[in-house]
Amino acid sequence: MSRAFLREEDLQEDVKVRVLEQPRQITPDGYAAFEEELHRLQALEQSDPAVEQQILAILRKMSAMTVVHPRLDEQRAFFGAWVTLEDEDCVRRTYRLVGPDEVGFGPSWVSINSPVARILLGRSVGDIVPMQVPSGEPLSLEVVSVDWTLPEE
Repeated sequence: MSRAFLREEDLQEDVKVRVLEQPRQITPDGYAAFEEELHRLQALEQSDPAVEQQILAILRKMSAMTVVHPRLDEQRAFFGAWVTLEDEDCVRRTYRLVGPDEVGFGPSWVSINSPVARILLGRSVGDIVPMQVPSGEPLSLEVVSVDWTLPEE
């Protein structure tokens, strides 16, 4: 049947299904965190329906994930990178660019879809990054490192 003859509701549902079926990018660390949570839940009492639902939800998420390994030879910030910025007062802050499913797994892990991550993508050491903060003047931050493992403080 031609898509021209589908109802609007059917088209919207088709789009939702396709979005859910798209592979979600995740770092190896994020995937390991999902595996740890899965093992923890599997060790619990299996007769608990809530635990069973959590296990199924994690398995469903994991089946749609694509693990993206670090680009060890890359000098620019991309998915999985640790990016350290320095402000005018020499205060440094480090962000890790990760998938939306793993944001809560580490401090300063930001979703690749977030405004901060979008500003940092493709940046290299020495680049000046303009950043607008909710309250206050715009900041100019310098990229001082792009690492593929957790940088030393």
